[in-house]
Amino acid sequence: MESQFILDHNLLMKDRYSNQKPVAKLLKNKLVGDMKTTLKRLIYNENTKQYKNNNSNNGYNWRNLGSQYFILYLPLFTQELIWCKLNENYFHVVLPPLLNNNSLHDNHSNYINKDWLLALLELTSNLDQNFKFEYMKLRLYILRDDLINNGLDLLKNLNWVGGKLIKNEDRESLLNSSDLATDSISHLLGDENFVILEFEC
Repeated sequence: MESQFILDHNLLMKDRYSNQKPVAKLLKNKLVGDMKTTLKRLIYNENTKQYKNNNSNNGYNWRNLGSQYFILYLPLFTQELIWCKLNENYFHVVLPPLLNNNSLHDNHSNYINKDWLLALLELTSNLDQNFKFEYMKLRLYILRDDLINNGLDLLKNLNWVGGKLIKNEDRESLLNSSDLATDSISHLLGDENFVILEFEC
């Protein structure tokens, strides 16, 4: 799930020991470190409210670790697996690349057919009922090329399901104003390859 936001998968970077490593491997190391920090905070009962309030990612950003991760399979939409995570009150769903995908039954009609979207909204609503959140929103990440070539009709009337377009993060501004600036990998992650849709559930 987290690797979906790597901007260049072929890039090699030097780690702290000056070894050349793929970005995905450095991301894995970062995520393990983040998880260790999170677990320590939970184990030692640190003030999680204070941590949340000081979090420069606003608590719902895709850069935050998920409290739970999911793999979805919607065979009427695509044969590819769909990666998801739940953090705070947001359910993040990254649709797989659909162009030139032989396992997709019919690119154009599947994007316009909203049955798969209703299934995701129903799942998000069920998560809300199970976890008793104050509110719950679905954030759907669609690759720009897929949307331009197949899915523009999906954007014509999002109001029928309470949907809206969300601005992509300002990566440069975020990294310059937060602790992420010292992170060796965060500047190689971004959401600009995606169009982000948000739905109230």
